[in-house]
Amino acid sequence: MDNQAHIMATMRHLLQKSPVTDTEVILDGLTEATTRFANNHIHQNVAEDRREIACRVVQQGQVGYARANQMTGQAAENMLQQAIARMEAHPVTCQNFQLVNPQQYKPLQNFDSTTAHLDAARRADIVETIINRVKADGLLAAGTVLNGFHEIGVVNSRGVEAFHRFSHFHLTLTVYDQNNASSWTAIEGTTCDPDEILPAVEKTVQRALRSKNPQEIPAGHYTVILEPAATGTFIENLGWLAFGAKDHLQKKSCLYNRIGENVTGALVTVYDDAYHPLSLGMPFDYEGTSKQVAVLIDKGVASGIVHDSVTARLMNTQSTGHSLPQPNPIGPIPGNLIMKQGPHSLEDIISDTKEGILITRFHYNSIVNEKNTALTGLTRDGTFFIRNGELAFPIKNLRYNERILGAFNRIEAISHKQILTGEYSKVVVPALKINHFHFTANA
Repeated sequence: MDNQAHIMATMRHLLQKSPVTDTEVILDGLTEATTRFANNHIHQNVAEDRREIACRVVQQGQVGYARANQMTGQAAENMLQQAIARMEAHPVTCQNFQLVNPQQYKPLQNFDSTTAHLDAARRADIVETIINRVKADGLLAAGTVLNGFHEIGVVNSRGVEAFHRFSHFHLTLTVYDQNNASSWTAIEGTTCDPDEILPAVEKTVQRALRSKNPQEIPAGHYTVILEPAATGTFIENLGWLAFGAKDHLQKKSCLYNRIGENVTGALVTVYDDAYHPLSLGMPFDYEGTSKQVAVLIDKGVASGIVHDSVTARLMNTQSTGHSLPQPNPIGPIPGNLIMKQGPHSLEDIISDTKEGILITRFHYNSIVNEKNTALTGLTRDGTFFIRNGELAFPIKNLRYNERILGAFNRIEAISHKQILTGEYSKVVVPALKINHFHFTANA
């Protein structure tokens, strides 16, 4: 019996032990290893192998939930009994939680065994390649090389049986010296492509060399070009602020009561698609509902939100397959946000800019105002002043304060290349050129 078959058999066995008619069992597994390096030396190698199982029982408007970190034996049975006890103590809820019925899932092939099982020696080889190139120019390297895979399984007493496994590779690299020069890159996806690594390192080295002796410029409004990692900060936060149905029900969303209105410039289309080739997706959500493509902003018009089964019943519609494990306080969220690309290369966008600022990425970002999508944060690891279509000189970091939707109304150009990026959730995004971007202070 292979691993998947064994996992599903174990989950079915626990399901059969439940005396509650509506019972759901969820597996959430992670196998992951990370090699960290700094100052041109590996300093840490760690690994994690975690399997968490959860049980939800529903009966006549009552719901109970429990979880454990062991799939078999007494721990799993104790978890089941704990869920039942919590259900019996739970008041009848007006939300009337229900389990979903069996679904059909479109196949999704995003598991690469080689990537999933890279060992410490192979990760060290990757780091050695990076360090050797960085040292050749007298610079220092820091970052991580991570690989592994995720497993998600859902079974319930109504006949849902779903299992998916996807691999994950993540490389981050900061190249720096002792005189405030720095640059950064990241590579992320479901496969490790060795041919992609050296060109990314070379570009990062060249950026670091160009970033020495940054100059200070005054705060104010500038045309900016956000490289994809910086764009990702805005799209990732917009996902939390705009598109979840529970926030619409609670009138907290920045797009509450604005569906059908123009909320950004016409160049902007944002959708959620687990099947996008760059995304880290799975074919179903944590209720076992099949994932649907959800168009959220269509050419500037707010056009949709994402649902789980609870919000779908409350709003008399269908789930879009965006549930977290139920019950939860967050509600449905978009897990695979995509910003549609444009027709331009990043190089052309830069060359067409008479004066502006190129931003590699942001950090220390925080939400200032949820309703108007105001964010603040700092530029980092490669900020350059553009003059007459060229990177004229590096500049010291600046603090920005911008409304996401307001900035998206001032987009002038979008690149055709997209990357997978994101600090807390993963998004697929291009580079953007935005006019009148607001910087409030020098960092």
